[in-house]
Amino acid sequence: MLSTSSQQQHHLFSSYRALGLVTNHVPCILRIHQRHSSHLLLTAIGKVFHAYRLNTLQVLLVSDSHPDDIQVLASNSRLVFVAVGSTIYIYRRVFHLYQTLTDHKGNIQHLLPFGDDHIISIDESNTLRVWDIQSASIYLSLEFNTKNFHITSLLHPATYVNKLLIASRQGTMQLWNIKSNKLLHEFFSNDTNTNSITILTQSTVVDVIAIGYNNGQIRLHNLRYDETLVTFTQDFNGPITSIAFRLDNIPHMATGSSTGHICIWNLDTCHLISQVRHAHKQCSIAALHYIPGEPLLISNGNDNALREWIFDMPDGQSCRLYRERCGHSKSPRCVRFHDNDIILSAGNDGRLRTFHTILDNLSRCFGRTTRYKWEMELNENEDDNDNDNNEDCEQPLPIVDLRCETIKENDWDGIIAVHEKRRRISAWNYIRAKRSQHRFEHERFATKVYHNVEVIATCCDISPCGNFCVIGYSTGHIDMFNMQSGLYRGSFDDGPIKYSAKNPHKRLKSSPYATAHSYPLCGVSFDSLNTRLISCDTNGNMKLWRLKTKTLLSSTSIINHENINSNIQITKMNIHRDSGLVSLAFNDYTIKIYDYDTMIFKCIRTFSTNTHTNEITSLTFMPDARWLLTTSLDKTMRIWDIPSGQLIDTMEFDQAIITLAVSPNGDMLATGHTDALGVYLWSNRTMYDNSIINITNDIDNQQLLVGDFQSPEQISKNLITLSSLPESKWKNLLVLDTIRQRNKPKEPINIPKQAPFFLPTVSNLRGFVFINPNDENDIKNKDKKQTHIHQTQKFLYESSLTNLLDHQKINSSLSNDVIHLLKDFGMAKIEYELRCLSPEQGGSLERMFIFIDILKQAFDNKQNYDLISSYLALFIQLHGTSLIWKNEELIEKIRNIQLKQKETWFNIQRQLNTSIALVKDVKPFDSSCEHSFVSDISQRQSVIKLADEIFSRIQSYPTIIVNAAGITRDSLLLKMRDEDFDDVIRVNLKGIFLINQIFCQRLLKEKPIELKASIINISSIVAKYGNVGQCNYTASKAGVESMTKSMAKELGRVGIRVNSILPGFIQTPMTDKIPDKIKEKFLLSIPMGRMGTVDEIAHVCLFLASNKMSSYVNGASIDVTGGF
Repeated sequence: MLSTSSQQQHHLFSSYRALGLVTNHVPCILRIHQRHSSHLLLTAIGKVFHAYRLNTLQVLLVSDSHPDDIQVLASNSRLVFVAVGSTIYIYRRVFHLYQTLTDHKGNIQHLLPFGDDHIISIDESNTLRVWDIQSASIYLSLEFNTKNFHITSLLHPATYVNKLLIASRQGTMQLWNIKSNKLLHEFFSNDTNTNSITILTQSTVVDVIAIGYNNGQIRLHNLRYDETLVTFTQDFNGPITSIAFRLDNIPHMATGSSTGHICIWNLDTCHLISQVRHAHKQCSIAALHYIPGEPLLISNGNDNALREWIFDMPDGQSCRLYRERCGHSKSPRCVRFHDNDIILSAGNDGRLRTFHTILDNLSRCFGRTTRYKWEMELNENEDDNDNDNNEDCEQPLPIVDLRCETIKENDWDGIIAVHEKRRRISAWNYIRAKRSQHRFEHERFATKVYHNVEVIATCCDISPCGNFCVIGYSTGHIDMFNMQSGLYRGSFDDGPIKYSAKNPHKRLKSSPYATAHSYPLCGVSFDSLNTRLISCDTNGNMKLWRLKTKTLLSSTSIINHENINSNIQITKMNIHRDSGLVSLAFNDYTIKIYDYDTMIFKCIRTFSTNTHTNEITSLTFMPDARWLLTTSLDKTMRIWDIPSGQLIDTMEFDQAIITLAVSPNGDMLATGHTDALGVYLWSNRTMYDNSIINITNDIDNQQLLVGDFQSPEQISKNLITLSSLPESKWKNLLVLDTIRQRNKPKEPINIPKQAPFFLPTVSNLRGFVFINPNDENDIKNKDKKQTHIHQTQKFLYESSLTNLLDHQKINSSLSNDVIHLLKDFGMAKIEYELRCLSPEQGGSLERMFIFIDILKQAFDNKQNYDLISSYLALFIQLHGTSLIWKNEELIEKIRNIQLKQKETWFNIQRQLNTSIALVKDVKPFDSSCEHSFVSDISQRQSVIKLADEIFSRIQSYPTIIVNAAGITRDSLLLKMRDEDFDDVIRVNLKGIFLINQIFCQRLLKEKPIELKASIINISSIVAKYGNVGQCNYTASKAGVESMTKSMAKELGRVGIRVNSILPGFIQTPMTDKIPDKIKEKFLLSIPMGRMGTVDEIAHVCLFLASNKMSSYVNGASIDVTGGF
């Protein structure tokens, strides 16, 4: 499936296998093995062939891939022949390549095994060759004139030694002697019937063959007397494609047609006895084979189906379907992983199937969906010329979208499907493997309002709890249904909330005709907590809904429609629930990723370069949300790395991918392609080959929104950090003795009396011990004066922990090194290391003092609180009774560190209680009152849009405005660029001007009388004193300071107070990056000797915003600098 250029490269995904491919248009062959009871059925699948067990139709093996598609299959009792292009591949034992024949100039069209030692082939140039298999040489070559005799079929008549019967398109046949190279006889040379012969088959009677014509006629002809015995004619239009004779002593003949029907003829009475209509739907019968001695008929066709029919009906003439193996008859359009091993697939044939990635016998078909009778009657575009072909079957409804949830599949339906150009959604049950009785459709669409409106379901989703499903329509509606009962559970409406006049707290139901969007939906999805719904339409409007009340939480338009000629629309949407990311594909082939957890749909990545060159067909996230996979009609799949914003791999295919899915554990990728009937699996090479990841694209070609981020070990000195280790690494340190006692074996280990003969041993009182030759040499080379006791003492005196304590001084780095060392140890190792600190175990009091100081230093750092507490408790448990309580200095140190531990714990408890109280206070408030918006304050239209969004959300304008937005572009005056100066002025000065002007105009228009509002402009102390490298920044902040004075005089008379705050050096993440030496210089100029905090600025803002505390403060500039 990969293109030739991509096969020569290393990619992140490698081809694994194809699922759902059974057969194609190449006639299957029945290989009868005389020595074995089990026979084989061989079918061609593109470049490979499959071998099936005839008794179960289970795959026995799959051949190696050939250079091109297989055109013809043939076999004899020993060998299998495969024609690929102009080459013949000969296999022994089905899978072992035995010989290769290459001499044809054109593609081979016919193969016929001639005995056990020869094979006859005919290519498109009408040249016949007879090959000697063992020597791979040409025994005979004949060339025929295509105008006079165009070969269409070959047959080796039974009992006719060295004879070959050749049929032509001109309706004549020739009988040749291969050994003597002579034409023996020509049949039908004077016959007026000039119809082309399509098939030749040997009958069960010697000298009698069956001849099939392209006009649907079958002729039984006696070769010995050149006489036609009987003639049959099928009523179906089209040629005879296959003929088979029953081999269980019943005179029946089966014929296949190009329309997919099978006819059963009685040769005794010479009439038709039964038909199998639509044995293979909308395709011709490729081959028919009766199984010797069994009432079974095998058929295959181009509908990717292999079927077995049994003649056991009461009339003794008709048959029924006994066993089948099939896949999709049309290309799949939607693929989803049900779990790590099961794949759900649906396509243009209207069938829902499951494929097991490992075991083919676990694959199932759920049936198919068809148009209802009333839909068939209303369809005026159908061609009535094929009524005879469609009288027994309803037209399938292609499935274009599929969603599944496994949590409730044992109780009720867990699968829903969207059908092409239909508003009705079908439900499926995975356990029962069939379609459900529920069909989701709102009754509004049956009213006269939508009688002439084409309503199409465009998207759907199932909630994570499995109880509800939502459906998005082309009309902008979003409806929710219950999966268990199939009942309607409400619609989403973006209009204003209406309340009852009698009961203001009772919310009225919205109109059933109200829409959630004004444009067709392109995607809907639940979030991971099952509390919100995300929807998006083709016009770029993304909305976030509260699921319980079906009210709108936020709305964002992500497409700029200022350009009237802009035709940009969203074509695809995919959501990663766990990370809160939304990926969108646009019709200009741009791909964007948004974060909906921010409530404002913030764009975090934009891929506009190195992207696709045609319509994007599918996109999906990897399970860890690190990669985004996109496919397009340009026959490529591109893999984007989201953290770095780069294109890391591009894979080219022979056919475009229209759907793809990733397994839940990320080890497998499933794809569906145009004009391909199978589902293709690809393995993730990063699971077993880390060297495959190679980012080759230039980083400057991508839009990087964030840089490399490294999380600090301690975010803030005011916080207390716990360790990230699992509890099993420290929680059971105090009960190790209990664990050892519990795990102690009840009986001694049984030692074998005798060791294996090939291992060197020495006998002793307990039995034997093993001898290691390397250990003997080491002992001989050691000094004889060194004893085993001395070695043990030396080991007890030194350990990794004691070596670290003896060679380092007490500081913060030593504390971190010791903690990191203990983190890598197991619990038993930690106990042993702490036990070695005692003088009785080879340690010393100095080491114990140092270790206690290290624990105290760790408490001061406010890191790894749980670990340090466990280590301290274990230390006291090991040395308390024997040593600590006998040494006054140790007692004093233990008391100090316990006081530090209590102080830290009280700090944790205080912060925890504060957080709990805050949550309790905030929880009663309606969260709909809290909103956040994104705007570029340097652009007037963006600020106007911001004001409109705020008013639409809270139905009023804010009366407290804090202008805190600002940027820096620091550089010396002689090196500063014009754009750096303009950017700072535009945001820091013009942005505050636009915010104040537009919102004040709206406020005065809304509340011209008794207005009480407060505007707080955040300036900077550098506006007064200047700062090196900040000419642009100081100028902008000085302008804010002067603008505040003028605004206070203009707006004070209408009830709007305007003040400014001049912060000094405030402790923020930006100032944390300043070197310590520079910080020390700053602190020397501050009388209070410290930097300010953000809370201190917020308290001043609170003071100026209050109409009670600062009702008479206007035009003031407050320095918050600590006396700088």
